[in-house]
Amino acid sequence: MLGINENPDVQSQKERLEKVLVKEGATVFVESLPLNIVYRDRLNDDGEKARIEKIEIFDEFEEWELLMSHYCLTLGVAYTCPGAANIKI
Repeated sequence: MLGINENPDVQSQKERLEKVLVKEGATVFVESLPLNIVYRDRLNDDGEKARIEKIEIFDEFEEWELLMSHYCLTLGVAYTCPGAANIKI
């Protein structure tokens, strides 16, 4: 895993993206979540979760949770328009 020493956790991944997006006068929003949280709490219940859980790897949910806790989904947005500081996400 490249970069594990420089960015060992979710917070460091969030800070890394914030540094890239920050520009003078820009409003920056960054969210980062471990993939086990994305799967457990954020995945829509429209049948996709049931489809995924039929895959053989899901015999052991504890192992899946542990594996996915080592990865994260990070999304960042930088607004450079007037009034961007008042935008609520």
